[in-house]
Amino acid sequence: LAALKRLDGDQAFLVQLAQLFLDTVPEQLQSLRTAMQNRDGKLIGDLAHLVKGSVRHFMAASAYDSAQQLEIISLSGDSVMIEQTYEQLLNDVHRLRIMLHSMMFSLAAAKQNSGVS
Repeated sequence: LAALKRLDGDQAFLVQLAQLFLDTVPEQLQSLRTAMQNRDGKLIGDLAHLVKGSVRHFMAASAYDSAQQLEIISLSGDSVMIEQTYEQLLNDVHRLRIMLHSMMFSLAAAKQNSGVS
């Protein structure tokens, strides 16, 4: 995993980052949806920036790119483009969440199999 290499192999820290992400990203995405409904371009950009920072830790290029694109177009007022980009971000984050759950399960299984508690 590139994220693990980036953290100098610190599995415990990677698991903490992953859990924090998994705990907070649903609320961030819901806040983004609300900002879109309110047509608050500044808030959409701010929240997209927050999500971009969160996914950066996991070297998730697709989710990062979608969040960055949403941040860039947030002030355009183009609700169709904003909606399409948000949907892409949802898909990318969903894939990342699956990957992180799988990674955490694999690390926990490896730890259990090694006898480390």
